[in-house]
Amino acid sequence: MAMKFKKGDKVRQVMSKPIEGTVIGMAVDEEGGNVNVHVGWKAADGHLHGVYLTEDQLEAVPTEEPTHVEATAVDGAQASGG
Repeated sequence: MAMKFKKGDKVRQVMSKPIEGTVIGMAVDEEGGNVNVHVGWKAADGHLHGVYLTEDQLEAVPTEEPTHVEATAVDGAQASGG
């Protein structure tokens, strides 16, 4: 069975006020064969939490692409106005 997520993936719970955290483990339900994803996150109060959610309760969090920064000076020289 191919899993939807892997350890270390950033995920978000699919709901109106979702938790957002990191996959810290997985477990397979022996009776139903469902994959339960262990998600850890830090709450606003600073406390660490963890919960098992099914794969269909989660979606991947898009990773942020690094932004390209244009150089404002050439060879260390600054442009001067005038």
